[in-house]
Amino acid sequence: MIIKDWKKEILTIPNLLSFIRLIMIPVYMVIYLNASKPGDYWLAGIILSLSWLTDMVDGKIARKFNMITTFGKFLDPLADKLTQFSLLLCLAIRYPVLWAVFSLFVLKELFQL
Repeated sequence: MIIKDWKKEILTIPNLLSFIRLIMIPVYMVIYLNASKPGDYWLAGIILSLSWLTDMVDGKIARKFNMITTFGKFLDPLADKLTQFSLLLCLAIRYPVLWAVFSLFVLKELFQL
C-alpha cells in the first residue's frame, strides 16, 4: 500500500518532466561553458527552450489531469530555481560584469528561504 502511494506521488508525468529539466541543467552548463562556435550557443539555447517548454507543459498537465502532488509542489520550483541559478552562473562565468546580478539573485533566494 505504501509503495503504491509512493508511485502515485512521485511517478507522475509532471514530476518526470521536472526530473528531465533537472537532468538538462548540467547538460546546458557543459555545452554553454565549452561553447566555441555559434552552433554551440544555439544548442545551449535550444536546451533552455526545451526546459522552458517542459516547465510549461508539466504545469498544464498537472492541473488538467489533477496530477498535482506534494512532491511536485517541491520539485517544480526547485527545477525552476536551479535552472535560473545555472543560467546566471554560466553567464557570470562568461561575462564577469554579471557577478553582481548573480549575487543579487542568490541573496534574493536566501531571503525567500
